[in-house]
Amino acid sequence: MRVVTAPSIKEWLRAGQRVQPAVILLSIPDGGRLPGSLSELMIPAHDQLASVPVVVQSNDRPGHQVLELLKIGVHGFIPTSVSTEVAVQVLRLVCAGGTFVPSNCLLPDKTQGASDSSGFLTGRQIQVVEAIRQGKPNKIIAYELNMCESTVKVHVRAIMKKLKARNRTEVAYLYSSSIGDPDAIAAL
Repeated sequence: MRVVTAPSIKEWLRAGQRVQPAVILLSIPDGGRLPGSLSELMIPAHDQLASVPVVVQSNDRPGHQVLELLKIGVHGFIPTSVSTEVAVQVLRLVCAGGTFVPSNCLLPDKTQGASDSSGFLTGRQIQVVEAIRQGKPNKIIAYELNMCESTVKVHVRAIMKKLKARNRTEVAYLYSSSIGDPDAIAAL
């Protein structure tokens, strides 16, 4: 990869760079504020950079903050705690059209209660997803987790909504791939 640096996107535009980047890596120092929208990055909609995917690199952040970045259009988040090799692979993935989020952003924060909405999946929902990955029907999941079958159905619907999945197989695949499980296909 050829790397071209600039102190800011504004400076990049001001310098009149002629190179069309494959990806923009926005490095935010520890304690720095994450952008609330892509327009904060000062990229005019008509500019050559408007269609370039943006990846944010910063210190570890709570999952809800990283998911907010995805909602505003960022294509990835690289915590500074990952190795250089992983960061390069993330950039390659984004250049190929993918999106990257560390798996811990999809799991609830262990320091928060299960009823806290800032975690992506609650502890109980994770138990249900694990059972779905094993191919268990709702009736068996309900028995093994000591809950009503109707409660399992409510959890399954909530999980499908959060993962934007259309069916149980897609739930198993999306969850497995989000936690980096190499056996994702085998679980289907």
